[in-house]
Order: sequence, then C-alpha cells, then structure tokens
Amino acid sequence: MSFIYNIAIFSPMFVSLFWAILLLLVPGKSNKAKHFLGMFMIGAFGVYFSHAIFFSKQIELYLLFDPIYVFATLSVYPLFYWYIKLLTVNNKYELKMLWHFVIPFVFSLAMVIVYFYMEDPTGYIQHFLYHNYVVDSEFGKYWRLQHYIFAATRIFLFFQVAWVLWRGLLLIRNYESRLKEFYSNLEGRSVDWAKWTILIFSITALMSSFANVLGRAYFAVNSMLLFVPALIFSVLLFLIGYLGHMQSHSVYDFNIDVEKENDESTTAKLVEFDEEMRVEIELLMQRIIDAFEKKKLYQYKDLKITTLCEMMNTNRTYVSRVLNEFFDCSFSDIVNKYRVEAAKKEIEMDVDEKLTLEAIAEKVGYVSAGTLIRNFKNYYGFTPGTMRNKKRVLPKKRR
Repeated sequence: MSFIYNIAIFSPMFVSLFWAILLLLVPGKSNKAKHFLGMFMIGAFGVYFSHAIFFSKQIELYLLFDPIYVFATLSVYPLFYWYIKLLTVNNKYELKMLWHFVIPFVFSLAMVIVYFYMEDPTGYIQHFLYHNYVVDSEFGKYWRLQHYIFAATRIFLFFQVAWVLWRGLLLIRNYESRLKEFYSNLEGRSVDWAKWTILIFSITALMSSFANVLGRAYFAVNSMLLFVPALIFSVLLFLIGYLGHMQSHSVYDFNIDVEKENDESTTAKLVEFDEEMRVEIELLMQRIIDAFEKKKLYQYKDLKITTLCEMMNTNRTYVSRVLNEFFDCSFSDIVNKYRVEAAKKEIEMDVDEKLTLEAIAEKVGYVSAGTLIRNFKNYYGFTPGTMRNKKRVLPKKRR
C-alpha cells in the first residue's frame, strides 16, 4: 500500500520535472514556445512538490510552502497562456505579460504576512487544511483572514482558468486560419496538436476543479484515493509535454516563410468591394478556377498562396478576400477540394489498382498518403480505401 501511496504523491511531480528539463534544454531561438512550456512545467512541479509535502504530512515544512503552492497554482494557467501566445501570435517575450502574475504574488504575499502574525499557524494548517474544520468566530482573526484569502484564491482560479482556456482556443483558431490562408499543405504546420493540448489542459482544469471542491483534506483523510487523480494528472501532464515537444512549426516559422515570399499583402490597403469592382472580381474568380482546373496548380506540393498571387498579378490580401467572400473558403480549402476531386478521379480510372495511395497522393500534390486519406474523408465522408473496396464489390453484384 505504501508503494502505491508514494506513486500517488510523487508521480505528477516527477513527470512535470522531466518535461521541464527536456523542454528547457531544447536549443534554438525558434523554440521559445517550447522553452515557455518548460516554464509551465516548472510551475506544475511547484504545485505537485507542495502536494507531496502536504500529503507526506510534514506540517511545519508545508507552512513554508503553502504560499508557494498558492503562487504556483495561480501561475500555471497564465504560463500556459503565454506559451500559446508564443506559439501562435508573437515569438517575443513581452514584459507586459508579467501583469498576469501580480495577483498570484499579492495572494501569496498576503498569506506570508498573515502566517507571520498568526499565533498558531501549524494549528491552522492541521485544523483547516488537513481536517477541513469550519473556521468561525471562535477562532482568531488571523485564522479567519487566512481562510478568506484561501476562499478568494479558489474563486479567482475559477475565472482565471475560464479566461485562459477561452483566449487560448481563440488564439489557436486565429492562427490556424492564417495557416490555411497561406499554405496548401498543412502537414507539419497544422496546430491540431495544439488543440489537443488545449483539450487535455481543459480536462486537467476540470479535474483540478473537482479536486478543489472535495478539498485536499478529503484526500488527506482518504489517502489511498490519491492514486486515481494522481494517475490522471500524471498522464495528462505527460501528454501535454509530449505534444508540445513534438511541435515542428510555430508563428516564428510562419513569419519567416511570409518574409521569404516578399509578399506585398503586408502593406496592401484594405479596399471595400463595390458594384464597380464586380466585373474585375468575376474575372479574377474565373482566372483562379482556370489556374486550378486547366493549369492544375494544385499539383504543386508546397503550394503557397503567393504562387497563386503571382499568377494573378495581385496581392495576397486581395486574393484571400476573394476566396473568403466569393468562394466561401480559405486557400487551403480550395486546394484540398481540387486535390481530393483529382484523387477520386484517379481511383475511378485505376480499374486494375496499379497505383498505390502514395502514388496517387503524390500525383495530386499531397506529401503523404496519410494527408490524402484524412482530407479525402473530411470531404467525402469515406476513405479512398473504402471507395476501392466498393469498386471491387460492384462487379460481383452485376454477375
């Protein structure tokens, strides 16, 4: 039993420490997002190291770590938001982001001051944190004040988590839209893994909220129940670290690609479309269709919107707006539409199935069969393999 108990106490701490070291040691200035995910893991390590001391029932030592626990708990979510911002918006450290840590610091400092003036701080920890006794008027004013501070941190944490998750998802969605407007192939560039990170982080936040409702006192009394939440937190932290470590593209790389193309859209003025421009827009729309249907532009593997802009002799802002407002899709969407339609025709014509899916994917402009299968299913609702299986069955039925 003691072995399982020790796993429950220490596993989240060691998982977060493992990823903190690994992520912070990744070289290169382009990996600032990874480095900050490492900072997030350091914050998580602070939380779970404090947990380990608490559940080891080292009361006097925990007295020193309780303010650190509060600061770390209220800092991990801003750290994660900062990580998402470095990943999707700006690859620079902004000092103004430090304001997110002012309130956690104030709460932590207030706890230090109250503990300093409290007559029996270890008694407070034992009664309230370990046994969940109600702190009412019969206790000293500093006990009550510390209790109010603790309650305030729980309320603040709830709103903080909701804000970080909302803002994080918004940043990821906007970044993915920018990718779709510039690249045709999102392989290795897509932020789908970041969405999974947000999802995992949401589950972690829900689990933390549930644990906070029960209170640490509940787990201190029922110590073996620690195993389940500790295992869940360990797995979730490991997945967050793994997905972040596997990232291969960020806004830093995106900005470099845009600069390489020397695109004029960064300085192009936003022009309102009006009826006088209708003929011009219709001509541009037809030229875009011809570029894909006649010149088969979609067959270029690393096709970017700037290539289309050069053919149209116009800027990226203008082409993107025409695609969004008149084709009702992004650049990536229209390229994938022509690619999967071309792949479908290839499968229909390949009666003897001489072509592999890899060969078909390469022929229509995809970098891998996996990308073809994923986009084909999103567009048609079934995979190329399913389509081929149906082709094999149809001749037998006719007999």
